[in-house]
Amino acid sequence: MTIGTRFGVALLLCMACHLLAQAQLPQLKINDKEDPQVYLSHLCVDVKIAGNIAITTMEMTFRNKHNRILEGELIFPMPEGISVSRYALDINGQMREAVPVEKEKATQVFEEIEHQRVDPGLLERVEGNNFRTRIYPLPPNGARTIIIAFEEELKFTGKQALRYHLPLDHKKPIDHFKMELSVLQSALQPQLEEEPDGDLQFKEWNHNYTASLNKENFTPEHSLTITIPKSPDNTEAMMQESGGNYYFLVNCFPQKNSRPKARVNETTILWDASLSGLNRNTKKELELLGAYIAHNDNLVVHLAVLNNTFRKAGTFTIRQGNWSELRKAIEQLNYDGGTNYSRIDLPASDEYLFFTDGLSSLSDQEMKLPARPVYTVTSAPRSDFANLQYIAQKTGGVFVNLEALKPAEAEKLLTQQSLQFLGIKNNRQVSETYPSLPQPVLNNFSVAGIVTEPKATITLQFGYGNTVTTEKTVSLDYSKQQAGKVNLARVWAQKKLGELDVQYEQNKEMITFLGKRFSIVTRNTSLIVLETVNDYVRYEIEPPAELRPQYDRLIKQQLAQRQSREQVTLANALAQLNTLVTWWNRNFMAQAKPRPEKKNKPANADTSVMSVSVRTQNMEGVAAEAIPPPAQEKLEEVIVVGMGTQRRRDIAGSTATVSAPQLQENKQFSAEALQGRVAGVTADDSRAKRSSIQYQYNFTAPRIVKDEEVREAPDNRHDGDGSRQIMSTINVKQWTPDRTYLQALAKEKAGNRYKAYLAIRQEYLYTPTFYYDVANFFFREQDTLTALQILTNMAEIDLENHELYKLLGFKLREAGAYEEAVTVFRKVLQWRPQEPHSYRDYGLALADAGRYQQALDTLYTALKRDYSESMAGMYEGIEEIIVTEINQLISLHRKKLNLSGIDPKLIHAMPTDIRVVLNWNKSDTDMDLWVTDPNQETCYYSHKETLIGGRISDDFTDGYGPEQFLLKKAIKGKYQVKVNYYGDQQIKISGPTTVLAEIFTHYADGRQERKLITLQMEKSDEKGGILVGEFEFGKVSGKELPVAARAGKD
Repeated sequence: MTIGTRFGVALLLCMACHLLAQAQLPQLKINDKEDPQVYLSHLCVDVKIAGNIAITTMEMTFRNKHNRILEGELIFPMPEGISVSRYALDINGQMREAVPVEKEKATQVFEEIEHQRVDPGLLERVEGNNFRTRIYPLPPNGARTIIIAFEEELKFTGKQALRYHLPLDHKKPIDHFKMELSVLQSALQPQLEEEPDGDLQFKEWNHNYTASLNKENFTPEHSLTITIPKSPDNTEAMMQESGGNYYFLVNCFPQKNSRPKARVNETTILWDASLSGLNRNTKKELELLGAYIAHNDNLVVHLAVLNNTFRKAGTFTIRQGNWSELRKAIEQLNYDGGTNYSRIDLPASDEYLFFTDGLSSLSDQEMKLPARPVYTVTSAPRSDFANLQYIAQKTGGVFVNLEALKPAEAEKLLTQQSLQFLGIKNNRQVSETYPSLPQPVLNNFSVAGIVTEPKATITLQFGYGNTVTTEKTVSLDYSKQQAGKVNLARVWAQKKLGELDVQYEQNKEMITFLGKRFSIVTRNTSLIVLETVNDYVRYEIEPPAELRPQYDRLIKQQLAQRQSREQVTLANALAQLNTLVTWWNRNFMAQAKPRPEKKNKPANADTSVMSVSVRTQNMEGVAAEAIPPPAQEKLEEVIVVGMGTQRRRDIAGSTATVSAPQLQENKQFSAEALQGRVAGVTADDSRAKRSSIQYQYNFTAPRIVKDEEVREAPDNRHDGDGSRQIMSTINVKQWTPDRTYLQALAKEKAGNRYKAYLAIRQEYLYTPTFYYDVANFFFREQDTLTALQILTNMAEIDLENHELYKLLGFKLREAGAYEEAVTVFRKVLQWRPQEPHSYRDYGLALADAGRYQQALDTLYTALKRDYSESMAGMYEGIEEIIVTEINQLISLHRKKLNLSGIDPKLIHAMPTDIRVVLNWNKSDTDMDLWVTDPNQETCYYSHKETLIGGRISDDFTDGYGPEQFLLKKAIKGKYQVKVNYYGDQQIKISGPTTVLAEIFTHYADGRQERKLITLQMEKSDEKGGILVGEFEFGKVSGKELPVAARAGKD
């Protein structure tokens, strides 16, 4: 039960971003704070520029003066069209080049080797055009060196020159700083607009220009900016031979051409007001919007606002360019919540302006597109440029990147019809030219392709719409235009990838192929460095050249011994099922200790139900919150959900009665009607046959979710009006809001609490626990819309952070926001398909959302997947949990399922009176599920069976669990669920470990009831584990009544 100590480090790097005034060199942070003991000690920058291609190589050494091992992470945004193409890491004092591998495999290999405490390095692309490198270990009182290189096409400036910019501002001295600059074969001398210290000067030799700088203990106070003058209307070409064909790159500088764009009468502005909007330059965006309105002068503007929801925020009539009211409305927006493109529902307009970073954290990136042009605008370095380009291209609009364009250039794209590149005139010698689709021409323009001969002539075509108005002929001659040190094949591949990435889903296989072939980091490919040749052999990753001979010899031996894991995984599942069936068929005769009888009215009959009451208790070290019932449940009859009869005075509040006609008339009704002031509800004798009821989440007491079957109460539970009640809830420990910010919110008046939250948020902007706590606060205050908005901020905090998304998904499931949970867990599956939990979490979310076939197929895939040997070993035993859930789905929804793809040997109905499952969101965490029965016997990892038949699944000492408790036949009395938390030694942005407890009664027998509870774990001195909840399973006198909220009835 021990866990290796590991400390996380956040290295935030903004580099090579065009025109980024505030960008600077790597800044090392630990726990979101700068640490002077971990710093950048050496920096060597090498820049080579040939034609319009710049190759930047940065060698960085980070020194760790702490006495403990650290894990390093750098996240850096890249401008549009740029990708990292080289990565190297020091291994035993020597730099080792990374090799390309599928992203899924790279992540899996890195994390497995990291557990062995050896030296892997990983560079991957995360959402948008953002890159992340992870290094382990940063040794105590030691250093690690990495090399990162990238290629970019330089853009033309208004000064008739190409411009190169590299941010170098740094607040602290660098022990050793070195810079080498080369501008190759330039007809005109390049100029240094900005340089680090004033000593840098170019020297010329045969039209090649070089400059260098070498400093000790140097603090660079300025960035590097180079301009390379070009002659107007000039054309440059470079060629490279490869495999009998010739790659070419043509760069031209056509005379500026545009024509006025027709004015519009009606425009819709869609403004992304999610949390990530704080990273946008809204001043630039408002300036651009002002120029657009000034051009159109008089028009009607519809304002729509997007975050985790979509809302129409008003219509504004602009007269003579006066848009003060519209501007005020935009400036008063609060940037809060996740981003959900699937909610967008645009009104009719002549055209649309969409201000966003292109990242939809709560849905897929695609949105429902209108028939009219959409102009996408971003001002954020961390943007999904490909998605924004796709939206604009698909609708006939234009993508405006305010990070790369000057204000006048951006304004021109919205108010002028720009000259477009339309393609290359038919030529049999030419193939695969990119761009292959029409592109606006701003200042300079480049096209790459392949020709079959060393000499060729190509004709570029330009125009407006689909009409060619200008042609430009270019002569290619390999003998005179050799590219030298520029890898044109890679430049060509990057242009092709940029076009393929616009429609990623359709092109992902080709994206993977090109990324691996040309060693480019893409959505699907990463660059990885491993320590030994045996690591490359073990994971079947082709190593760099110096290890290749040894690898080729060893890999032959491994391939001869390799065995597919798929059959092994299914065999394990069958073995686990057989063990379960053997347990299920046993007869356990132990009886519970007698419990004192409560005096009550005599009964006519006995009916087995789950009886629970709500009590509030102080809870040290844990934040637990009971959340509202599911948003959509299929109900045959609504009978009773309650905290008990009104005679039970240990619960404050009342019980509301809802008649069937009222349910028929109101498709949506508030929880005040549904649950009363204390989550109670009754129904009269009439039967409301409904396929679904939509709940609203208002509530004033801790939420008791009863989302499956409810049995009617016996006659002696009738109220005076003939309606009936039964006891059917679960006791949850009441969370004590002891954090300072929660106490501050509690003191505010209800109408002022959201405003107070925004003020407090500044101190906790990137702290997940803050959003978790505050969302729970608003849930308890009956403000569910605000609670969900605050909760979904977690999706905006970090890019592709699966632990954060699992936390968010747990909470969304608990809140009944099932569609949002489906999307969240689908993203986790896309990021981490190497783990069985990703399939399981997604499958369970699909089942919650009523997509039973998809759920079944996904859960079955979890059993069939060919996992790595170490992954299969780490989670051996998870098959028991997944097999149980597959059979539950089949038992409850067989009529709706196609079972032809399921191995019949895996199907076996095993209903149980009680099932409890414990899940958690972070790897390298050890915790145990404890369930204590009415006999005071506790079932846990070292006492796996109880006298009455309770059974616990295998213990997972790391990873994400889950652990499962089953009891086929429950005895009367109280059951208690606890978590024994051993802790984790990770310090990560995702915060403390979060658990999701799933408590079922009458599991899979057609009368199933369920309660979901999330808790954030903190160290506790509480002996005997942390209490999650407790419930009573017993007998209630009276006649059995029909089923309500029946999950298993199709």
